[in-house]
Amino acid sequence: MDSTLSLLHPRVGFESLDESWQAVALGFLAEKAGRSGSRRTVETYGRTIRRFLACVGDPAAATPFDVHRFAYGLSDDGSPPSPSTVAVRLAAVGGLYNFAVRMRVIDTSPALYVHRPAARRPQPRGLATEEVARLLAVIPDTTTGLLDRAMIVTAVLTGLRRSEVAELQVIAPARGVAPRYEVRVKGGAVRRRELPWPAWEAILAAAGAACRTVGAEGARAFPASAGTFNAHLRRHADTAGLCRVSCHVLRHTAAKLRRGSGASIEDVCALLGHRSIATTATYLRIIVADGAIVEVELTEAAKRHGFLDALPETVVMARPAGLEPTTSRSATWRSIR
Repeated sequence: MDSTLSLLHPRVGFESLDESWQAVALGFLAEKAGRSGSRRTVETYGRTIRRFLACVGDPAAATPFDVHRFAYGLSDDGSPPSPSTVAVRLAAVGGLYNFAVRMRVIDTSPALYVHRPAARRPQPRGLATEEVARLLAVIPDTTTGLLDRAMIVTAVLTGLRRSEVAELQVIAPARGVAPRYEVRVKGGAVRRRELPWPAWEAILAAAGAACRTVGAEGARAFPASAGTFNAHLRRHADTAGLCRVSCHVLRHTAAKLRRGSGASIEDVCALLGHRSIATTATYLRIIVADGAIVEVELTEAAKRHGFLDALPETVVMARPAGLEPTTSRSATWRSIR
C-alpha cells in the first residue's frame, strides 16, 4: 500500500477531509490499485475523486443530486460529457462510496440512485492488412525508426497493451526453443509466452542498429516509454494517411487479423488476455446474445492475405526447423500464419 500511495501522491486534494474520510479515500485507491493492477486506472480515479470532493466539500453530506450534477456536468471545454466520461465519473465516485459503505462509515451510497447513460456500441478500430503494410512502409530505417517498427510489429503480433509492450522482457531463443517474452499484464499477472519470430527479428534489428544487446534476464526489450511509443505511432500513422491510430488500435488489429487468419474466438480471447468472450466480441464485431456467438463482420483483407504478407521482407523470417509451439494458444509464428 505504501508504494501505491507514494506513487499517486494521494493526500494532495484530500487535506480538507476529516481523518475518517481521508482514510476512506486512500484505502479505496489502494484497494483499486491492488485489484486492477493498472496505474492509469488508479490515477484517473484519484483525479476524478479529487474533483468531486472539491465540488461537494463534505462527502458524508453529498446527495444523489450532487453526484448526478458532477457526473453529468459539462467538461472543461464546455461540451457535454460523453457516455464513457459519465461512466468513469460514476465508477470512481460510486466506488468511493461503496468502499465507505463496506467500511461502515456511511449506511448507503448516494451514487446508488444515479443511473448510467446508455452506452454507445463501441466500434472496432483495427487496421486492415494493407493499412498495416502502409504504416510499416513509412517508418524510416533509422535507429529510432527500427525501434518504432519493432514495437509496432510486436504489438500487432502479441496483442499487448502499450504499457505492456514498453515493459516487455524477451528471452533469446536457444537450441530447439523459440524466443519467449515475459511481461506483467493488466491485473498483475505475469504472462510468459512464445514471441513470434518476426517480432524477435525486428527487435534484433532495432537493437543491432543501436548497438544494444537483447535477451538478458530482467532487461526491457525496448528503451522507450509507453507515451513515446504512442506519440511515434501517431506520427507514423499521420504520414501514412491513417486517421485515429493509437496503440490500442494495434491491439484491435491483432485480434481482427488473428481471427481473420482462422483462429478461433477462444484463441483470440486468450491472445488478448480477456476474461470474457463478450469483451473479445467487441474487437471482432461479434454479437453475443443468449450464449450464441454470431459473427457479423471480419476484415476482408485478412481473409484474402496471410498477415505476414503485410510485413517487410527484412522482418518476415522463416520459422527455423525443429521448433514446435509449446501450447495451442501461445502467440506463435505458426498460429499467426
